[in-house]
This record gives sequence, structure tokens and C-alpha cells, in this order.
Amino acid sequence: MPAVKHLPMQQRQRGLSLVELMVGITVGLFIVAAAAMMASGQLGDNRRLMLELQVQQELRSAVDLMNRDLRRASGWDQAGLGVWRPNNLNVLPNPTVPVSTSAGNAIQYSYIVAGNATPSGFRLRDSALQMLVGEVWQPITDVQTVVVQDFALDLREQQVSLADYCTNGCSYGSCPELKVRTLDIALVASSPRDATIQRTLRSTLRMPNDRVVGACP
Repeated sequence: MPAVKHLPMQQRQRGLSLVELMVGITVGLFIVAAAAMMASGQLGDNRRLMLELQVQQELRSAVDLMNRDLRRASGWDQAGLGVWRPNNLNVLPNPTVPVSTSAGNAIQYSYIVAGNATPSGFRLRDSALQMLVGEVWQPITDVQTVVVQDFALDLREQQVSLADYCTNGCSYGSCPELKVRTLDIALVASSPRDATIQRTLRSTLRMPNDRVVGACP
């Protein structure tokens, strides 16, 4: 009977042992979990960035609209009648000068076009910014896109003496003055999908159509 020839252990082993297979699967699972967490984090960061941009763009569009319309506040298509010059000593007051702010979160004014006074303004209602068009308040922001939490207004006036324009002079306290108006606007809003995403946008507007108070004696 011929003798049985035994092969070395290295030549007899085929494939992986159960322990090696379990270790490989465990390492693979760790790698997959780490990749999944990284991908999830990147998707979350991208979603947050998109919401931040959306809120910022909505605020910027609203402020741009306000700035354009506020420049028409107190506008008068016959403003030449209110300018002092040698052949026009009896100037007329601007009939649309008043600009009113209420509770610090609403502003109303008017301007005259073709002889007709047009009211306008902005206010915060139900988390949306609204604009007065004619006699109707219409929203200019969508609560499905942005939630406006605060709309702050600060109307400031700087007094400039017009005593030099009085040909006969004027006594202190009775000289006409020019009221230069500046409006500070602050909007605070958040995303309706993630309340932690909040943005603040500020703007300062030098309002035209200055107000003249008093007259030369």
C-alpha cells in the first residue's frame, strides 16, 4: 500500500475562514457607515445653504422694492413751485410732505403724479411684509418661503438753516429750515422650514423731497 503524502498547510487552505470573513464584513460596514454619515452631512449642509440663500434673496428683493418706492415719497410733479428764486418769492408748500411711521414697523406716505396723489407704504402683518397699492395692502413676501419676524424703521431728520436765502434777513428762531430725512430699515426673517436659519438685512435711505419748515419774513 503506497504511503499517503501530506500537503503543507499553506497548500491545503482554500478561501477565507469564518473569522476573517466576519472581520472583513465588520470593517466594510464601518467604512459604509462613515461614508453615509459624510454624505448625509454634506446633504444637510447643502440644504441649509440653499435655505439661507433663499431667505437672503427674499429679504434683498423686498428691501430693493422698498428703496425704489420710498424714493418717490413726497414726490410732487410741480416741485418747481416750491423752490425759492428771484422771480418766485412766494413758494408753495409741498402737499405730500408728511411721512408717518407707526409703532416702528409701518410707514405711509404719498406722491403726486399728473396732479393725482397716490398713497403708498409698507407694514408687517402676519409674518409677511405688505405694500400699500392704491388703497389695498398686498403681500410682497411669501410666508411659504420666508417668515418676517421684525420690520424696524427709524426716521431721522437733520435741520439745515435757510437763513441765507432770506433777502431781508431773519431773526434767530424764525428763519426757515430744511428738514433732511434719513430712513433706517432693518428686516429680520427666518426660513419656514428651519427656524434656526435667520437673517438680518439693514438699509439706510436718504429720502429725497426734503421738508421745508417756516418762511422768510
